[in-house]
Amino acid sequence: MEESGSLGLGDLIAQQKDRFFKNVAYICICDGSSLEQNTPCIVYGLRGVCFFYLTVECASQDLHSGIHGGALNEAMADLVYLLNSLVDKDGKILITDIYKNVLPLQPEEEGIYSKIEFDIARYSKTINATKLLHDDKVKLLLNVWRYPSLSIHGIEGAHSQPGEKSVIPAKVTGKFSIRLVENQNVEEVQSLVTKYLHKKWEERGRGTKIKVSTGTAGVAWREDTNHPHYSAVKRAIKSVYNIDADLIRAGGSMAVLTTLQKVLGKSIVNLTISAGDDNAHAQNEKINVENYIKGTKVIAAYLHEVSKLSN
Repeated sequence: MEESGSLGLGDLIAQQKDRFFKNVAYICICDGSSLEQNTPCIVYGLRGVCFFYLTVECASQDLHSGIHGGALNEAMADLVYLLNSLVDKDGKILITDIYKNVLPLQPEEEGIYSKIEFDIARYSKTINATKLLHDDKVKLLLNVWRYPSLSIHGIEGAHSQPGEKSVIPAKVTGKFSIRLVENQNVEEVQSLVTKYLHKKWEERGRGTKIKVSTGTAGVAWREDTNHPHYSAVKRAIKSVYNIDADLIRAGGSMAVLTTLQKVLGKSIVNLTISAGDDNAHAQNEKINVENYIKGTKVIAAYLHEVSKLSN
């Protein structure tokens, strides 16, 4: 259900919590990925997400560029202009006040990130990146875990097939999302984005019609790593790997975690069974045999360690 928005799941958990979760003491989800192949990790925080649709319309039907090109403001040109105004070349979001509620970086935080096992060169090679926004490990991890980011995903209504087509699209829709961090409110971010885009459209000359609408949305999630539940997880992992696990955040989103946290008030841990190069949601997605076997052992050890805790 997660990949289709988990519609109704939040209401179900709230309405049936005493039926399905009556005797639940702790919650464990195995949906994290370790940063390095041989270094286990425990995920204690995720970013939230706000999905947006920006529709620009210039006519009631598609037009021939040879006949009508130069006669009107084109929807595609305005859409590209507006999308390009959202983020700069260094990845900084340009939307007014978007960073207003982002918590300041505390002095001790950089030390936490510096201790995490993460080979930035290997990471760059794994994803075959043309260029990373940061060459420093700490800055890069902060950028993908601790700060919000904006990604443009695609355009509907445009000519995208191979070959040439002399068309002026009448209506095009750009799709983008913002990954939210702690203290950012979904409704406020949606309002900031909408106001910003309308302002940019007005500055452009209002030669087209625009509409900003929203899609999937969810707040960031974070847990207390000093909770006895996390101590049990650490012991379980060390019994299998013989090394301490890295405590990490992750840049993705999982709305059900915030729902479970809010409704049930139980400690939640996100175990990392897969590796960072498993290509989740992409081509050739995999799981290594070693990760699968050790992951099975970690889950068994986890259940043993948790059984010794007092609820």
